[in-house]
Amino acid sequence: MISIRFLLWLVLFWVIWRLAQGWYHRFLENQQNNKTSPPITPEKTGVMVCCHYCHLHLLKEEALQFGDTYFCCEAHYHADQQQSDVRTH
Repeated sequence: MISIRFLLWLVLFWVIWRLAQGWYHRFLENQQNNKTSPPITPEKTGVMVCCHYCHLHLLKEEALQFGDTYFCCEAHYHADQQQSDVRTH
């Protein structure tokens, strides 16, 4: 006849086994999610130019172009114009 103690050990073993299986499956899912994440890429790509005044690099389509020179904002364009006026006088 099967003893009560044997049945209790069997039930305890089964509970531990089920908990271990659940933990293992969650572990595998986390490992797969970490591997399949897409690589981080910049949202915008394009030609980079340098601000003539402060040397900040920015995308060409975001820069202000005056002749062959690029500026990051109008204030830097005007500041560069004032500097060139001072140099010529």
